[in-house]
Parts: sequence; C-alpha cells; structure tokens
Amino acid sequence: MNRTTRPLLRLGLALSCLGGTLSAQTKPFQRALVLTGGGFKFMYEFGVYDALVDRGWKPDVIITTCGAAVVGAVIHGVPDRTERLALLQSPAMLEAFRAFKLKRGGFRDIERLVRKLSRYQTGWQTNSDVVPDIFSLTFFDDDTIPLPFWQKSFADRGPEDPHIVVVGATAAFSPDEVETPRKGRKLYQESYFTDPEVARLIEGFKSPIGQAYPNSAVSVDTRVYTDLSVGDAASISIRDPFLMKPLRHGDEYFTGGIIDLYPLELARHLASEIVMTFNSGMVDFSARDRRDAGVQHERPAADDNRAERGPLGGRDRNQVAGFLARSQIEARLPQAL
Repeated sequence: MNRTTRPLLRLGLALSCLGGTLSAQTKPFQRALVLTGGGFKFMYEFGVYDALVDRGWKPDVIITTCGAAVVGAVIHGVPDRTERLALLQSPAMLEAFRAFKLKRGGFRDIERLVRKLSRYQTGWQTNSDVVPDIFSLTFFDDDTIPLPFWQKSFADRGPEDPHIVVVGATAAFSPDEVETPRKGRKLYQESYFTDPEVARLIEGFKSPIGQAYPNSAVSVDTRVYTDLSVGDAASISIRDPFLMKPLRHGDEYFTGGIIDLYPLELARHLASEIVMTFNSGMVDFSARDRRDAGVQHERPAADDNRAERGPLGGRDRNQVAGFLARSQIEARLPQAL
C-alpha cells in the first residue's frame, strides 16, 4: 500500500463509519428481534430471547407473528426469566393451551372443508372466486385464556422491557358476505397490534405482501391497533384460516399472522440491527422448492399467477405459508442483514 492509497483508505473507512452511524440514527430503535411463526415449534423462541439477553443483545422491540405471538405475550406478561420458566413448566400453562379445543374434525367435517376448498381453488384459478367462509369452516374453538397477564396492555411495560408488536390480519368482510363474488376486492389488511409509541412509528406503513402481490386479496394499506391486550392480539395472530374462526372485536373480525410469517420489512423500518428466527419446516432453499414456488433470489413478478391464487395470496393454507416464507426470506433477508 503506497502513501497515496493509505490516506484514501482511511478516509473511506471514516466515511463508512459515519454513514453507518447516520443510518442507525434514522431508525427509531437499535435492535429488533423477529420471532416467526409456523406450527407449534415456537416454544424454543423463549430460549432465543434469553440467549440474546445473556450475550448483551437485548432487543428494543420484539415483532411476533402466528404462534410466536404467544411467546411475545408471555415475555411481556412475565418479564422475569425465573418466573417465566416456572410458568412454562406449570399446570397453568398447560390449561392455557387446553383452552383451544378441537370441536370438529370428523370425516364429514374434513370432507366438507375439502369440497369447499376445491371450489375456492377453482374460483381462484378462473378469476371467478368468492369470499371464502373462514367463519364456519373451522375445527377449533377457544375459551378465555386462564392466565392473569393475558389482558395486560401493550403500554404496560417497564422502561427496560422491549416493546411488542404482534402481526395479524383484519378481515374486510363479515359472515353475511361469505360465498358472494369477490370481484377483485381486497379481503384482508395486514394489521399490527402494539403500544401507542410504536403505533406512531408504523402508522401508514405499507404491507409488503400487498405490494408484492397486487392481484391478491391482501391490501397494500395496513391497520394499527393499540386498544387490544397483548393476549388478545396473540389469540388473533395464531388464527390460521379454516382452523380457527376469526376473533371479533367490536364490529371488526381478525384472523391470523399467516398473512406475513417473516415481517422483515417492518423490522428494518424500526431498527438498525435485526435478529430473526427461522422455522425449518418453512425454510428450504433447494432448487426444487425455488422452481415450484417460482422464486429464485427475488419475489416473483407481480403478474405471476402462482403467487396470486388463494385467499391470502397462495393456493391453499400450506402453500400460502410455504410460498410466502420462502419468497419473503430469499427476497428480503440479504437486505435486512
């Protein structure tokens, strides 16, 4: 390295550090932890949070979706690690899970659901789809969750405790409208449940799913709520369509966080440093999966019908989850790191 190159290198390094500092200052928070959904494997995410805290990387905000919303609710409700571990091993936690009861699921129930989904599938393929019945075609009912902190508000947090954001979806239709022609209307709005401080920061944030798939049933506009408890928001986020009926709050109906299983854009909007969990069942970067999903290293083109079919942007519940997970990760992870 000659005398001319060395000062230029030093200047470049200085500008890089300055740019990183300025970039970090533009974000409301330094650190965001994204706890992703997909099945009942989310319990390990309690350990992820504790391990990050042990390593000096305590998040300023935790963004949760689908099953992981339960993790966020428990961390928010029981900030002390020792007490939280005791709760997870207690009969009270078991009773909380037992609040979700399988009420239907016999042969006739499954046959009815398969027939309906087949008809919805045909409609999605022929652009003659109807508003799906996500209200009566469900298997699980739920009772009141018997945990004392379940009704704790998002704003009820200590100064050192992380903010919580829960991802869900607002249904833009009522039970009276099911089976009527959709005619291209948007049926779902990606929704965020959080405290007033974070709500101000994400008001007007556009849905990454709605933007990526403009012909799907997901709107570009999002909703932000601060009036529900963390527990009620978690109950919303875990409601997979056709498994659990939407939760009604006032005149609105809410369904699950499956609308966005990997909310990376929201994390990047809020924080400079991001850690995100992955569900191995949803993450497979094999060439076959990329070919089947129409994904390589970016989201599919907006006119790719493979990405547009289905009430939430895919062909059925499993393909929605798998396709969105793979496409979101491959398109968004490099930008988020």
